[in-house]
Amino acid sequence: MKDKGFSVAGLVSVLVLTACGDRAEDLGWLPPPTPNGCAIHLFAAPAFQQNAANDIIEGAGKFSNLKTLPGATKNWTDQVKSILIGRKAIIQTWEMENFQGATNIYKESEFAPDVSTFNSMQVDCFN
Repeated sequence: MKDKGFSVAGLVSVLVLTACGDRAEDLGWLPPPTPNGCAIHLFAAPAFQQNAANDIIEGAGKFSNLKTLPGATKNWTDQVKSILIGRKAIIQTWEMENFQGATNIYKESEFAPDVSTFNSMQVDCFN
């Protein structure tokens, strides 16, 4: 059988580049990342919708609720629907205030277009 020049690695590369291109194109309206890379971007709608309320929270912190996050323009209680994680941040979330209930972890540079409801979180930064 004649080799058509295709490889699994090549096909995966094409798919990854295509997916990244679509994502970058769809989110081109976002502000540039923070210089130190330790930030999270909260959205009040799934899939990072441009017209949705959104805030960038910079730096590390442990937040027992989402009512008054530093730099936020709104109360985020029961409001976060999607998040972008900075390149030097990791976030752990809890379903309820005061670090109670189900938990999730989101890692650096992660795009999370549809998150479970959370009402407390810890943001950690690294170099």
